[in-house]
Amino acid sequence: MNSSKNRSRHNAHTGTRILQLTILASMVSTAYAQEAAPTAPQTVTVTGYRASLASSARDKREATGFQDSIFAEDIGKFPDTNIAESLNRIPGVQVSREITGEGVNVQIRGLGTSFTKVLLNGAPVAVASTGTTDAQSSNREVDLDLLPTDLFTKLTVSKSPTASMLEGGAAGVVDMRSARPFDHKGDFNSFNVVGTRSQVAGKWGNRGSLVSSRTWDNTWGLLGGIAWGSTKVHTTGYETIGYTNPNLTAAQNNSPTRNNTGGGNFTIPATVPSNAGNGLTPGAPIDQAFLLAHNPGLTIQQIDNALIPRLGRSMAEYGDKGKITAVLSGEYRPSDSLHFYVDSMFSEKHNTLERTDTSWVGRNGAVIPLNMKVSGGDCANGCVVESGTFANAQYFLEYRPYNERVRLIGVNPGFEWKLSDKLKMDGQVNYTRSTFTRQSPTVGPVTAQNSGTTIDYQNGALPSITSNVDTYDPASWVLNTSQGGRVSINAEERMTRTQGVRSSLTWGDKAFSIKGGFAYDDIMRRITARDNTTAWQNLVCANSANCQGPGSLGLGIANYLVQGPDNLLSVDFNRFAAATGYDALLQSAPVAGSSNTGASTGYIDEKTTGLFLQVDGTVPVFDRSLRYDAGVRYVRTKQNVGAYNSTVDPRNATLPAGSTPFPNISQWVYIDKTYNNTLPSASLAYDLAKNLVLRASVSRSMTRANPDALRPGINFSSPSADTATLGSPDLKPYISDNFDFGVEYYMGREGYLSATVFQKNLNGFTLNQNVTVPFSALAAYGITYSNLTPTQQGSLDARGGQNAATIVTTSQRNASGLLKVQGLELGWVQPLDKLLPWRGFGFSETLTMINQKASGEGSAGFVALGVPKKSNNFQVYYENHGLLARLSHTYSQGSQNSGPNQNGITNAALFGDDFKQLDFSSQVDLAEIMDRDNYPTLTLDVVNLTNTTRRAYFQYPNATYTSYKPGRTLAVGLRMKF
Repeated sequence: MNSSKNRSRHNAHTGTRILQLTILASMVSTAYAQEAAPTAPQTVTVTGYRASLASSARDKREATGFQDSIFAEDIGKFPDTNIAESLNRIPGVQVSREITGEGVNVQIRGLGTSFTKVLLNGAPVAVASTGTTDAQSSNREVDLDLLPTDLFTKLTVSKSPTASMLEGGAAGVVDMRSARPFDHKGDFNSFNVVGTRSQVAGKWGNRGSLVSSRTWDNTWGLLGGIAWGSTKVHTTGYETIGYTNPNLTAAQNNSPTRNNTGGGNFTIPATVPSNAGNGLTPGAPIDQAFLLAHNPGLTIQQIDNALIPRLGRSMAEYGDKGKITAVLSGEYRPSDSLHFYVDSMFSEKHNTLERTDTSWVGRNGAVIPLNMKVSGGDCANGCVVESGTFANAQYFLEYRPYNERVRLIGVNPGFEWKLSDKLKMDGQVNYTRSTFTRQSPTVGPVTAQNSGTTIDYQNGALPSITSNVDTYDPASWVLNTSQGGRVSINAEERMTRTQGVRSSLTWGDKAFSIKGGFAYDDIMRRITARDNTTAWQNLVCANSANCQGPGSLGLGIANYLVQGPDNLLSVDFNRFAAATGYDALLQSAPVAGSSNTGASTGYIDEKTTGLFLQVDGTVPVFDRSLRYDAGVRYVRTKQNVGAYNSTVDPRNATLPAGSTPFPNISQWVYIDKTYNNTLPSASLAYDLAKNLVLRASVSRSMTRANPDALRPGINFSSPSADTATLGSPDLKPYISDNFDFGVEYYMGREGYLSATVFQKNLNGFTLNQNVTVPFSALAAYGITYSNLTPTQQGSLDARGGQNAATIVTTSQRNASGLLKVQGLELGWVQPLDKLLPWRGFGFSETLTMINQKASGEGSAGFVALGVPKKSNNFQVYYENHGLLARLSHTYSQGSQNSGPNQNGITNAALFGDDFKQLDFSSQVDLAEIMDRDNYPTLTLDVVNLTNTTRRAYFQYPNATYTSYKPGRTLAVGLRMKF
């Protein structure tokens, strides 16, 4: 009932907001329409940021379908550090962010980042990096944090596809056009340097760019540009890696439906261990009566289902991020009818980061709950522990240095040829190659088991975890593999490649034209995980095989622990690596089935051939212009998907008892698949009045299935050894039928008001099939107890051993149901020159509201992930007399970020909180103020003025999953054009 009331209040608030906007827009437009004509002509010259807004409005108005653009001045006059952040200002576009606050991926109109097709100069691009912290980026998303804004001239988001547009973006297409010499005829030079200071890091970094171009005789042109960035990062926060509940025995809960919500990752001991403290008697049985007596006011069902963090911990990530990008572009125009161009790019990013945290072990621990308080009523469907004391506890210190490097090179030559007044031809060849490497070892000492550690836990927006152990004292820690301590060697290598050719021929003029063409694209990606954990762990333990225990080095781990930031311990990794032979083991690390992020070793190569036919034209209807386009695109996809699989050597079946088994047989397995799709589309734009445009579009678009889900193999990478993911090679692509209708009112220069309603009917969405099987069932896939990591072996042992423990296997299949995404987009750019006595003020507002509804098979609980129901971006600006100031407020309503069954808890999913951020940017153009050519422009920007925290929760709003505080960033710069 409460949720229904909340929805009603939210809907009422939303309706009021729209009504207010409508009334205000009517008042403003009336003021503009009724303003008396001036007695003498006035000429108002608009340049800079407002000029770019005017270009965006003109581009939007002249389009037939639904599209939005951002132009160079608009891009350059915001504190955006990459393309993703710039795109966030377009209606219907949301951005996923790194824990440092930096934008990484974009999504359009209610579908995830993998449903957005990203193009570089009109051709596909793939980046090999792994996305945000702890993400895999093994789907079809493209990381945009590698690309700086300063080297691009125009960003276009197309929300309604045309037949001539490359397929693959069921949600929409983003095209990034890099700078070319004829963007500025003659000599052009620009220089930009910015000093940046992160509030949390407390140190200065820098970024900048230099672009130089020249054209000769309106025939030749050459442009070169370079952009760089060196950032000091430091983010603090709280993490859990999920929540879990106890796996009570029959003696501890005599109900036949115990642990009915799932989970059950940790075990409460059958008897009180020695050194448990808290007045407990060693050896006393811990049964149902004990648990009820020591948790007064709770039922056994509440104790059974109450959730605690799997690894509740404070964390810090700090270090350096550096990137450099260079572009080289040439143009040749031998005549007005012939144009050749070549664009090339090189970009590299290098991150050297350290991450440390101190975790309370819940996932496979053996704590004894005392005096717990829970929220959530009778806990029949689960609840959250609000406070409690936990005896027999243990801490886990996790230190992980990251060394990441990603590179991207690309080149795309092309031409445009006007063969006659009515015949045009264009063509392009493209090639990109991206590589990524990461080394991310882990050193994880623990506090000793049965040492009397007691945890006091208090839940909250930022939970408090305190204990009777000084976790900041290096002497409190031991690297004991038999008690959960571990080290791991993990590395990941990725490579992507795109290559293709496309051409089209157009006959006709503005009144009517017909266009046909083809495109061939070959897009490949290979992910290779490497792991030498067992060898390193054996060496650290006692330099012997299958070692379990601390060893002399493990007992002396305190000698390698140092005080880190934020009262967290860190590791002197250079000394530790030298003492344990890390470098040699890293170089010899064999290929593994998956990385420590969970990304599977795999390969995909997609060769697509597309043919299209499209008509465009303009016809008069009631003395007004009607623009249209209509066409069909046919595409054939040939997929080759590979997985690195491990199977049991068949000779082991005939070995005598007690014999040493042969090692598993590991090999690449590939499958081929071919399918076809036909994608029709049509759009209309009608000038209902001089400044009023009606627009409509209907289309079919597609996004191919997740490459990681297509692999013919298995992923069993969880340290808890509780879940396995099976590949689904037969998954079909997602098909979306799209309907759009909009009305736009243009008020002159940059001003306009637009409203668009849209609907997407998505077929082919997937559902997870979860099956609980004994661990022994994984032997068919080559997974046995002997080839697990020591950490996984310990997790199985804690659940009864390899013969008793169970595993949840997850696989995907296409559901026959339908996902319907409906939405409303409002856009408003309003100069206030005619309403205020001071020229130069204005504001802009974009508002997107989305509703999802699934029906049919598999629809229960299905939702497109990471899609806020409401998002908006409001800006107020002033630009005049050489001064520019702008405030921008971004808001995204909280949304569901994962599917259910998190950590084996049936109904548990991950959600994000509402996100709000306020940014400020300003510029002082000394050339205009002092009337001096080539004087510089001074800039001052502040990102995240409100010091926003990014938070996510697990199933219940009071179960904090992650909470990160990136802090404010100050940027002071100088920009010149000459």
